[in-house]
Amino acid sequence: LGDLLTARGEVEEANRQYDEALAIGPRSGVALFQAGITARMSGDAEGGLALLVEAQAADPANPDAAMQAGLALLDAGRLGEARTALLRATVLDDGRAAVWGGLAEIALRQNEPAVAAQHAERASAIEPAVPAW
Repeated sequence: LGDLLTARGEVEEANRQYDEALAIGPRSGVALFQAGITARMSGDAEGGLALLVEAQAADPANPDAAMQAGLALLDAGRLGEARTALLRATVLDDGRAAVWGGLAEIALRQNEPAVAAQHAERASAIEPAVPAW
């Protein structure tokens, strides 16, 4: 139901449904991931971050969970943890431009412009139409 509500743009209700599903259990990686995404979409950055980090731990082979956890950690300014999660995502699937863009952002914040440029070039090669890269 949460997936359907999210697709219909009813993010607040979807978020409530995911919370109820997680309370019933089990706290699967898929449920945690979806709950984390909708929490962030509804403006709950901190709650979404916690859920996405838990989703990544529950399903360590899921590149989406690693990517989204990394991006949420980046948004929270937790650069070391974000870098670790994003690097895990590259190991699982190195063809995601957002992962390389996130790594570029981290490198910029850590005053490593040459590394940032390499990561941005990688992101651009994957998604050349995205001006951010």
